[in-house]
Amino acid sequence: MSSAEDLIAKLKSPNPEERRKAAFALGRVRVKEAIDPLLEIVKNDDYYLAKVAAIQSLTWIADPVVIPTFVDMLSNETEPLVLSTLVESLGQFKNPIAIMPLLRLLHQQENNEELRETILRSIYQMIDLKSLALLAKYLKSQDETLRSSAVQALEFIAREHGYQTMEELLSKHNRPP
Repeated sequence: MSSAEDLIAKLKSPNPEERRKAAFALGRVRVKEAIDPLLEIVKNDDYYLAKVAAIQSLTWIADPVVIPTFVDMLSNETEPLVLSTLVESLGQFKNPIAIMPLLRLLHQQENNEELRETILRSIYQMIDLKSLALLAKYLKSQDETLRSSAVQALEFIAREHGYQTMEELLSKHNRPP
């Protein structure tokens, strides 16, 4: 058995720390064959630190096949560190499919400033100034939750780029091609 196969086998260990260490090691060496077993850890492991290690490892492996699973987990995950790691990972993948679920999560986390900041930073990573229209379209949403969260995200992006207001940012950068 190769060392990658050994590590994948350890993901099924009854010892949670062994699963965590194996998940972390698989990401460090970017073993693509580990994607499905790592996703199983993310979705089903009871040990939150094994989940965090698996999410981080899948982010290092950098295969976008994991994005739908990460997005789906945003609405059900209750462990703060796992949720924060999912949000950070989605920001690193920079896939706009995660914007709407992140906006919804932003609204749900009104009392968790640390997670709200993480969500805003992840959205910020996904949106460059040339693609603000992706986020600005939510300003016209019928869903008040999405509208409100889009305003907050655009205000954050405006501040990060040195603009006084969201309107100033949009007037300079949200022009049709």
